[in-house]
Amino acid sequence: MRRKFFDKKVLLALGFTLTVISLILLILNFLGRPLNSAEIILRQKEVNFPAEVNVYRFQNNKVDKTKALKLAGIFGLENPEIQDEEDRFILKDKNKILTIEKKTGFFSFVSENKPLLNPKHIPPTEKAVSLARNFLTQNNLLPERFKQVKVTEEKAENVIARNVWFYPVVDNLPVYGVSRIGVRIGENGEIMAVDKYYRDFTFYRKQKIKPFRNALEQLRKGQIIGDLPASLKKIYIEKVSLGYYEDERQKFLIPVYVVVGEAQDARGQLSKFEVFLPLI
Repeated sequence: MRRKFFDKKVLLALGFTLTVISLILLILNFLGRPLNSAEIILRQKEVNFPAEVNVYRFQNNKVDKTKALKLAGIFGLENPEIQDEEDRFILKDKNKILTIEKKTGFFSFVSENKPLLNPKHIPPTEKAVSLARNFLTQNNLLPERFKQVKVTEEKAENVIARNVWFYPVVDNLPVYGVSRIGVRIGENGEIMAVDKYYRDFTFYRKQKIKPFRNALEQLRKGQIIGDLPASLKKIYIEKVSLGYYEDERQKFLIPVYVVVGEAQDARGQLSKFEVFLPLI
């Protein structure tokens, strides 16, 4: 028997399309294990949230050959060889490769220069962020919502590159899932790679949110985005907040409860977790 994720009021209020898309997303990808008799302990004293949230619908992000060639020009592919595959374009020019998904507009650019094993002039963190932001901004590749920044390092004997990641914030809420932009900065500030994983969207409607106590029941049934360890005895919820979740197959940017805590198994061992519960 199929599990029922949304009651009749939600089906009527939000509309058939959004409900079905959310339902398919959960059934195909994010069904967890029922928690059975696991005890759920809420350590956060107060869980007060607004009565409604904005829902956004993704726009048409399809890429044709003309758009692909325009993007290739940004990365210096002057006369690229084009492979027109069923679901993507692959453009090559000398040591540069640009792969673009036709349906989502996601792309990955890489310059295949032989990496230096011991580079001497990798920009420091602040400079790497500045170089990445300037490149994206100048080429209209950094939407305003990408406000959060994280920098990671690639190392051999020394740092051989710095990866600058930009993450979006919508209505002052973080967006989880695939949504991000990455820039790899190499020797002397060279742009070695750029990855884009996001889609543009527009406002759809305001929607009342599901009370958190109802979302807790979803957690108990394993109806979550994410995963929890098997054979749980107790779940300690440390923090509950709001956010959005983006997946490349969704038609809507889904608002979620972000639940962070520790899970205790039958042996008494604790492990940290972060899961997401649709709040509409």
